[in-house]
Amino acid sequence: MTQEDSNVHRTFQASDARRTDLISLSDSQTALHDTMRIRVQSSGSHLRSPNLRTAICFAAIFVIVSLGCDFIRNATTLSGYAIVEGKPSYVYTSTRAGREVTPIAQADPDSFEVIQQGELSRIRYAHDKSHVFVENRIVPDADPKSFRIISGDGEFSQDRAKVFFLGAPIESADPETFQLLGSHFGRDAKNAYIGTMKLPGVQVDSWKPLEDGRAENPWYFSAHDTHVKDPSKLSGSGWSRDADNLYYGEELVSIADVGSFEVLGNYYAKDRKHVYNGKAIVANADPATFHLLPGPHYANPDSRDAKRYFRSGRALDERTVAPGQSHVDFVSVQGLRCHC
Repeated sequence: MTQEDSNVHRTFQASDARRTDLISLSDSQTALHDTMRIRVQSSGSHLRSPNLRTAICFAAIFVIVSLGCDFIRNATTLSGYAIVEGKPSYVYTSTRAGREVTPIAQADPDSFEVIQQGELSRIRYAHDKSHVFVENRIVPDADPKSFRIISGDGEFSQDRAKVFFLGAPIESADPETFQLLGSHFGRDAKNAYIGTMKLPGVQVDSWKPLEDGRAENPWYFSAHDTHVKDPSKLSGSGWSRDADNLYYGEELVSIADVGSFEVLGNYYAKDRKHVYNGKAIVANADPATFHLLPGPHYANPDSRDAKRYFRSGRALDERTVAPGQSHVDFVSVQGLRCHC
């Protein structure tokens, strides 16, 4: 093992304990073989049955394949911080691209430390005496002394003056009153947010998410430039509401009726006048009879009303379904048959 590999290995252990249990697949197979050999020898004449021997062989193959798949799954992407040739670096390793080491030019080697995170965190953070880092980027204007992670997945963080999403500042968010409300949604005493985007004109006291949200990554990446995007250029998804209005992502949906609105799931919602897929109205869908169909869907319909079948918000069939007929055979446009 080279000095560089040793440094990377030690830092991974310090920064991400979950990955210290990665073991060699060949070692696992050897241990398994030895265990199976001992058990087979101790079983004596009981293994003379062909059926029993076959069952044991299949069990052994299953365990070996499971160990191998688990090793490959964990080793597919491995990321963290390391001191490489005396410089703090962000290391990304994948079975496809190999290992990529990116030195963090602004980081101070003497004060550089990895920020410890929970088991569910998917984002890597570190700091030195002057900066906070998210992966290999500086978190803009973050205070390393007061910086802390506030969501289990690592996506939201704050310091004494700002709140951050994926390391990008949420403009005007107040860290003293900010609280998370479901995936990617949050609010403070004055505004509601999805990711780094502020929802327009929200009545904060009555506002609440109706489902998990999803906000666009606020960072721009290229080979020559990395910066935080203007929030007005971003978009999000997921329904929320206050006392008088409905919102999809960061947008007010004025056509939706608050009193009769309900989220159905699988990107569908409806009110007394319309059915929605995302924020788009599903053409010709009847909200009174519209409902979701059980999966798996693949090329088949995911929903229907009294007259039509739909998939991803588009009508697939124009035939009329007889009143009271709740289960019909439907042949999709790709010739696959399902029983709905």
